[in-house]
Amino acid sequence: MGAIGVFSQNAVVGTGFSSGWGGGSCPSGNTDFSFMGNSDNGTFIRTTTANNTGHQYFRFGVDWSGTTKQLTITPGSDDAVSPNLTYNLNASCVVVGAMYVNVPNASYNYVFKTLDGGTDPTGRFVLFEVQGDIRTVTAVTQVPQVVLPTTAVTITATTDGLFNPGQAAYLRYAVNDDWNNSVVQKMTFSSGTDYVATIPAMANGTNIKYYVFTSGDGTVGSATGPAANGSDAPLRTINLNNNNYSNYQYDSNVAGLFSAKVYLRTVDWTATRYYNVDTNLACDPGVTSNWENVEVARVEPESTINLGGNIISYGGAAWSNQRLFYRMYLDGFPTGTFTSISLSAPNTVCNSGDIKHESLEGNTTIAMPSQEGIYVLEVYFQARRSDNTEFFWSNFGQNYKARIQVKTHSNIFESYAFINLNDVTTFYNLDGANGSSNPDLPANLGTFQPGLVFKLGAEQKIYSRNEHQVCECSVWYSIYDDDDGSDPTPNDFPLPPAGAYFDSDINEKFIRASNLSFLEDTGTGNSTGNGTYDGILNGMTRKQKFQNIGAALDTQINFPDCIGTYRFAIANLAAVSTTGDCNDTSSYRYIRDINEDLKFLLNTSTDVILNPKRPNQTISSNDYFYTTKITIGDTNTRTWDGLGWDAAPNRGSNVIFTGDYTASPLGLEVNSITIQNAITVTIPNNTFIKAFNDAETFGTGKLSIAPQGNFIQVCEKVDLKKPYIELLKNTRMMRKWDYVYWGKPIVEDVFTQIPIAFDKKYYWQSGVNATWVPLAETKNGEGFITRVKVIDAGNPNAQISIPFEFKGTANNGLQFVTVTPLNLTDNIPANTALLANPYPGAIDAETFLRYPGNNKLGGTLYFWTSTTPYPGIGPYQQADYASWNLTGATGTQAPNDSSNPSELIPDGSIASGQGFFAEIKQPGTIVFANSMRTTDGNEQFFRTASPINQTNTASLGTIEKHRFWLSLRGTNSYCQLLLGYVDGATNGLDRLYDGNSLSISPNPIYSIVEGKKLGIQGRSLPFTTSEIIPLGIKTTTSGTYQIVLDAFDGLFEGSQTIYLEDQLLNVVHNLKLGAYSFATTAGVSDARFRIRFVNEPELTVPNFDDEVNVLIFSNDGIHVKSATENMKEVVVYDVLGKQLYKQNASLSNAISIMSLQKQNQVLLVRVELESGKVVTEKVIH
Repeated sequence: MGAIGVFSQNAVVGTGFSSGWGGGSCPSGNTDFSFMGNSDNGTFIRTTTANNTGHQYFRFGVDWSGTTKQLTITPGSDDAVSPNLTYNLNASCVVVGAMYVNVPNASYNYVFKTLDGGTDPTGRFVLFEVQGDIRTVTAVTQVPQVVLPTTAVTITATTDGLFNPGQAAYLRYAVNDDWNNSVVQKMTFSSGTDYVATIPAMANGTNIKYYVFTSGDGTVGSATGPAANGSDAPLRTINLNNNNYSNYQYDSNVAGLFSAKVYLRTVDWTATRYYNVDTNLACDPGVTSNWENVEVARVEPESTINLGGNIISYGGAAWSNQRLFYRMYLDGFPTGTFTSISLSAPNTVCNSGDIKHESLEGNTTIAMPSQEGIYVLEVYFQARRSDNTEFFWSNFGQNYKARIQVKTHSNIFESYAFINLNDVTTFYNLDGANGSSNPDLPANLGTFQPGLVFKLGAEQKIYSRNEHQVCECSVWYSIYDDDDGSDPTPNDFPLPPAGAYFDSDINEKFIRASNLSFLEDTGTGNSTGNGTYDGILNGMTRKQKFQNIGAALDTQINFPDCIGTYRFAIANLAAVSTTGDCNDTSSYRYIRDINEDLKFLLNTSTDVILNPKRPNQTISSNDYFYTTKITIGDTNTRTWDGLGWDAAPNRGSNVIFTGDYTASPLGLEVNSITIQNAITVTIPNNTFIKAFNDAETFGTGKLSIAPQGNFIQVCEKVDLKKPYIELLKNTRMMRKWDYVYWGKPIVEDVFTQIPIAFDKKYYWQSGVNATWVPLAETKNGEGFITRVKVIDAGNPNAQISIPFEFKGTANNGLQFVTVTPLNLTDNIPANTALLANPYPGAIDAETFLRYPGNNKLGGTLYFWTSTTPYPGIGPYQQADYASWNLTGATGTQAPNDSSNPSELIPDGSIASGQGFFAEIKQPGTIVFANSMRTTDGNEQFFRTASPINQTNTASLGTIEKHRFWLSLRGTNSYCQLLLGYVDGATNGLDRLYDGNSLSISPNPIYSIVEGKKLGIQGRSLPFTTSEIIPLGIKTTTSGTYQIVLDAFDGLFEGSQTIYLEDQLLNVVHNLKLGAYSFATTAGVSDARFRIRFVNEPELTVPNFDDEVNVLIFSNDGIHVKSATENMKEVVVYDVLGKQLYKQNASLSNAISIMSLQKQNQVLLVRVELESGKVVTEKVIH
């Protein structure tokens, strides 16, 4: 596009816009316009601020000679104006062709634009309204100034102020002067008064010309902006900056710039990698990867590699002294000088004028450092043009930086996977040996029904040298949707840090399937008939083999059950001690096998040593992991007509119910269910229906669930279809003012469904303002409580069972609850959350607590039993929270107590509709997931009848447990403590095995670990009889109490005795023979009692001689007299063990203690005689 011509001026006259125009019926006015000259092959005139609002009149003229040179403007389809502006011919002035604009605001400005200097015979024009001042582009800048091939360019327009509505900036550019196919881009705000747009990267040899102009912004109040191809840009230009009519321009192949690569080669030049710096791949194709910010090599300390590169000069320019400069330094410590490599070997490539210069072989050897670490290899290029101008190519001054890992390695893996699908097993090559007869892992393992039983095992052979010792091998996996397009990269399975043991089961996107068992440690030997392969392995000193294969050993994977295709990626990891000492974790280095296209690990051939077989890329889009596909799909349709099945359903069945159906005791497990209109499907007690995917009801069709029935959906996709259900829960026999803890299993708010038998409803608010708050709505996963109103005013002991039927859409999938504690230290109600099972079936408590992210909760759950009648005022007087964790459960009433025969002990399942408390350890979000849902375990809803055998509670799988339950009993008080030796527990504090007491018992009993008072304590296995467990008690009143052995299991069911030691009275009592009774006063005693498992001689009850006769009595003081021998020492304690008095009796046979004030309290007097015999007796003083 050439320079823009100068055209004749237009005149505009009219009321509010002009002067010197009037007469007859045409109005006249004052001068109110500003001529602004030519604009891109057209003329425009801008009004200044209008004098008035309303109709403002105007006309166009070629010059100032009046109406004889006036342009005739006929409004029509060619005109382009804002749709909210009114313009027309003025009937009073039609002779002179006056028109008007309806001006809505006196501060607005108007631009009238015509083509061809106002001589266009069509009279075509554009009218712009700008709601404020017109802005001008004062400057145009370009970054970068020197443009390389394939480099995008940013254009910035600077204006004399921010644009007002109705005006915007546009960039118009043409490639190689082709303005007929130009491109127009609307510029976006950057900062200040700058607006930016980007011209994309162009091929070598491209010329770009551009300018910036303003036009309408396309919003209300202005004409639309120009077309994207620039065809109407001249007509729609308000003003422009075109570099004084010459346009701005640049070339993408400015002489002196070039394309480049970096080479890395092994010392013997048998393997080479090519890295892209800023390569023109059309002229010089073939790169391993980019260079910038990439790990390009992993090498042994003090080994060597070769470095080289090339540059390509374009357009036949004459060059000399082409060089590559490099330096290497420890990452984070950029030091050292650059060394140059001559790039003097020419080679013509691509076009005859484009010359490639590259390094010669043999002159670029680089020695690696002796210190392990991550190093940066930094490079830039330099060349001299024929005019002696030196050009530096350095990534905009930052240089090009890649990383090299210097590390002592073992050679690693031959690897194989053992995959078991529904009990059908196959042994696959991952990176198997050359010559292996095992099949390679296929790209697709096939289609299976939901509920796929998928087991993964592995074999790994690790070839090592020197003193390296492989300490642990593990196999890992990642499952992801085939449609999400996000295959894992090495960053998704990073190497663990060296110098420490990595015990996490999660490594970014991968999950540990299992650790492999050690099988053998031998010399390398020849494992195949491939001589090259065996020759390399024979350079190693040992082969260690780890394996975990076989149906009984493989780890079962929780494979998705949602319909769809999934990818399954496998990775292997090994921990190697570089000193040969697996007990020294500081010597650990980790190596991985992830089907990686490995770089430089040794100073010999690179592709064979770390991955002996060529990378097994089973899916072309994934270059890094051993990956296969599995499809989960429905396989058939089955119909129930009310009488029977058309064919037996299975997990792949889409089931349609056209008649009423009741689930059998064996349950029903299918892909999906559809319940037709007016059909009822019933789930009775103690059975289930499990739909892996959709469950849908039509019309009045419904799913009716009995109190102990379970409905489970497995897939968690948010768009999964969910059925209408009616779920019934029945409380046990309730007294007035009893509370029941609930949660809703349906989508809808159930506040209005709460039975009228409850008169009060609350939810618990934790945190700063912790309190019970009146309930207004119910939420998924959040518990609420209801109080039974007075049943029979004339009978305070009246009881009733209350039904609660939940009606609505079944909850499914992930449910989230936010929890907020007051602080993270105190065992107080403000640090607890009232949660609830959100599903129409039971959930497994252990799975809930172990779910990722739920470690924000303590590992003990608390269930309200309401066994103690409410007194009518104040708080409940007894601990009515039963507790459960992985050690077991404690109850709230004595076993076999006639007042509470149901023995409400949690069993590790959380029933549908059940609310419960949990301690908050960290603020955040708690998750409920379908993986927690079970097909059984819905029998126990608290405040519903459910006899439980205490020793069978919380028996999770086959976990080894040996436990016993103690209780502290007083008049109308009961508190239980569980102590257990459990697989997985330690003797320290364990989240999942130790639990604080949420007790409000007046007289609690607890064990003490690290200063914490526990209601449940798990201890480590194996059990040893030498252990001692401290106990504490708190009593609110003086009196006589009992410590009772309530129950026991495991090894304690045999001959193992459980002793209670009273350190105050120096008494050891066998709890299996009966309860231990003792007297105490109100207070806390954390040092008096402890549990022992042997009755050592020094701890036996004193064997007092029948001839010993000591008299102790109280009147005005405490008097002690020995009838047979002198006394050595007398000590007086209170019942909490506090020493009140001590006196050396000086071998007398009688003393009187007058210094203790008489308070009618129980005291213990301990008398040691001259012979060493001890007598302890109680006295009231």
